[in-house]
Amino acid sequence: MYQLSCPSKTFLIGEYAVLDGGHGVVVSTGPRFRVDFKEVAKEEESYVKGLSPQGPPMDFLKDNLDIFSHFAMDMHDPHEHKGGFGWSSAQFLFLYMIKEWVRQDKPDILPKIDRAALLEEFLAYSWDGDGWAPSGLDVLSQLEGKILFLQSPRKIIDGKVAPIEFSEYYQIKDWPFEDIQFVLLRTGKKVATHSHLSNLQGIRTSSLGKLAEESGKSLLDKDEEEFIRTINQYKNDLREQDLVDPASWNTQQELMQRPEVLAIKGCGALGADVLLVVVVTELLEDFLEFIEEEEFLVVGTSETITEGLSFSKIVEETKDLES
Repeated sequence: MYQLSCPSKTFLIGEYAVLDGGHGVVVSTGPRFRVDFKEVAKEEESYVKGLSPQGPPMDFLKDNLDIFSHFAMDMHDPHEHKGGFGWSSAQFLFLYMIKEWVRQDKPDILPKIDRAALLEEFLAYSWDGDGWAPSGLDVLSQLEGKILFLQSPRKIIDGKVAPIEFSEYYQIKDWPFEDIQFVLLRTGKKVATHSHLSNLQGIRTSSLGKLAEESGKSLLDKDEEEFIRTINQYKNDLREQDLVDPASWNTQQELMQRPEVLAIKGCGALGADVLLVVVVTELLEDFLEFIEEEEFLVVGTSETITEGLSFSKIVEETKDLES
């Protein structure tokens, strides 16, 4: 019996900018997705549980049945299928890794992965040629973990996935600020990213990309004031381009009135499903108490930043796969 696990992911800044070669900052936090898997002797004993019935992971599985028909797999979503945080990309990453594990003669450690090859494969399955192609940084951040700051590579040329080349690419291992922390809040609303991107038109990515680059550099330079400025300005720029869900915007405006809050923005498609809230460290507990009273759901903080993909062998060979 074996296990792969990877973190939940959230764009701190740069969603939309990364669609057109801009910069982005993605953070990996708990709780972690996982798959338990084992080889089976007969194809009729193989199965996969918890896999989304449609989408890139299922398509990838169907195209590689010669491998996956020899495994029993059980996928686990700690967010209970409420959406977001990279559940789809986590499933794809798990299947890709199992395929590579087999191809590399089933090593006892995490298989060696070419990040460019992984991204190319992910894009080949996640974009049908309509609208904006996804950045694919979800799957990269879940592979790498911690805080990933990079410039999204140009990936679609003449309507096809092009060979991936990276320029700026940084992994920040620890939250760099002492006086400010972040809190991720689930709003309870989810916008389907794929359909949103396929209908997206007329966005101005250059200004968003510049802000995301400045924000990432503020993390490298440990410049708290610059980080706060870029988050708030990015939020306003999204609003000006009509890229913010109205309900999310109203909530952001309300929370900005709190004395603990220094910056806030929505994350993901239309900033609808998750809010990034930057708060004063000394007032963090006060804010968390307020959030609990208001029945917001905290799904991550700067204290839950975690590592990327992990691989382990489960010693108890008789363990029930469904436990």
